[in-house]
Amino acid sequence: MSRERDFERSAKDDAPTQREYRDLLRAAKRLDGEDELRYTFITRTMGELGLRAGEVSHMRRDWIDLERGRIEIPAHDPCDHGRDGGVCGYCRSQAKQAVSYRPDELTLEGELQRRWKPKLDASNRSVIYNFDDSLFDLFDVFFHRHERFPWCRSAFNCWVNDLAEESDLIDDKDEIYPHALRGYAARRFVKKGMRAHTLRRHMGWGSVEAALDYIRMEADDIENELTRIFDSNGKY
Repeated sequence: MSRERDFERSAKDDAPTQREYRDLLRAAKRLDGEDELRYTFITRTMGELGLRAGEVSHMRRDWIDLERGRIEIPAHDPCDHGRDGGVCGYCRSQAKQAVSYRPDELTLEGELQRRWKPKLDASNRSVIYNFDDSLFDLFDVFFHRHERFPWCRSAFNCWVNDLAEESDLIDDKDEIYPHALRGYAARRFVKKGMRAHTLRRHMGWGSVEAALDYIRMEADDIENELTRIFDSNGKY
């Protein structure tokens, strides 16, 4: 079973360490041409900006303000990423799932017309990337070559698995999957001092509780590290 679907684990538990994340980027850099660009773009948009895989795979040039370094994720963007310009397989599966939850209220045709849409209402948001010049460069190059993300959502797990397999530093390759990169981004923001409500807005969560989970996790890490460093008498 994919780790992404293993409810005993979570992205915050499986997030790569900083060292492992750097090695994923090194693995991407060892690829050639368009492969390097694709793998780097996926890794950094999820691992440093905290985007969901569905957001990355449906991203268009129209979403991007290249001058200001900002992504505007819409509340709705009709999906034409499938074959012959139709609804993609990912959006179709999401629509079917929504109908299965509320079969007396929803129809498949109606749900397909609502795709693509972000996971939550709160996910319709602005994502800033102007804090890093190398992200500016990445978005400039990517959207100079492409009007939109040209590959399918269903391949994301395979691509991230490929990077993990190429990594020299990751022992448990199965723990690296797309959503774990988003967990890495959230933990990184907390370590940089981002506050709970700002983190909630940036990540597009529906409540602040998800942000507090990450903040509590980092607090536990600090306590464990202090316990390791100091002995019971408070000495080195």
